[in-house]
Formats: sequence, C-alpha cells, structure tokens
Amino acid sequence: MPIFLIFGQFLIMKNRNILVLIFLLLEIIAPAQTLQKDKNYYLSAIGFWNVENLYDTLNDQWKNDEDFTPVGIYAWNGSRYRTKIEHLSDAI
Repeated sequence: MPIFLIFGQFLIMKNRNILVLIFLLLEIIAPAQTLQKDKNYYLSAIGFWNVENLYDTLNDQWKNDEDFTPVGIYAWNGSRYRTKIEHLSDAI
C-alpha cells in the first residue's frame, strides 16, 4: 500500500476524532434551552422514510432489481411485497 494512502487514512481518522471531541465538548458546555411556564408551545414534526430500496416484484430493465423478482435469489413475491408495505405504513 502506498505511503500516501496510509498517511491519508491516518489524517482522516485524526480529523474524525477531533470532530467527535469538538461535538462532545459543545454538548457539555452548551446551555440547555428552558421553556417558559406561562407560554403555550406547539409541537410539530416532519417525518421522512427512505424507501429507495423498496422493490416491487416486476423486473425493470433499467434498474438492477433482478434479485427481488419471484425468480430472483430473494424470491420476492406479491405477498412479501404487501407485507413490507403494511409494515412501512405502520411505521410511518
């Protein structure tokens, strides 16, 4: 392995450790936010679910999804697909 790759990996690890240390120090010294008792607060939430790997059972020639067809190595069928959709809808 060339020496610049070894040295580059060392710098990446060193920088990562420094970033973790800075983050931990900021968490320790940053004051916590306090809420006022006489004020009404409204809670809002935004949700996102990554369904990039949600494969249907049909083979698409433009995508690498042959493993997720009924004849693929995962034997992905309509029943398994519907179960996954139901679980995702429960989670969302």
